[in-house]
Amino acid sequence: MNKIKIAIIEDNYSARLVLKHLLIKCFDCTVIEADNGREGLEIILKENPDLVLLDLAMPEIDGLTVLKTIRSTPQIEKTPVIVTSAIAKEDLIKNSLELGIENYLLKPFESATVLERIGETVIKIGGIKKIEYELPDHVRI
Repeated sequence: MNKIKIAIIEDNYSARLVLKHLLIKCFDCTVIEADNGREGLEIILKENPDLVLLDLAMPEIDGLTVLKTIRSTPQIEKTPVIVTSAIAKEDLIKNSLELGIENYLLKPFESATVLERIGETVIKIGGIKKIEYELPDHVRI
């Protein structure tokens, strides 16, 4: 079975690095990344990832616009997306859910929580967990 491919679209370098490390350590996956919405759309179109982790507050093109573009582009419209955001506005969460996201993870989040939610989606898309993960709940991303 081929490794699953996960895209991290996140403008915060530290958050992107921690997520990438956790994903590689805990799942049999390849990680691709972008630090703004424009680059994110480019790599999603080029690489066609199995899952996208998408921040909403980003430079150049915001995450909600990226999500709307994903959903309106036939080549990638079915790509599972998990939103990772520090924005807790009810209307933004509602809009994201209406656009068919898998989950909305509010930052900062515990590493165990984010891995559990990503793991649920990885299983749905047919990826297999590489290892069982046991991380302390206090690791924050």
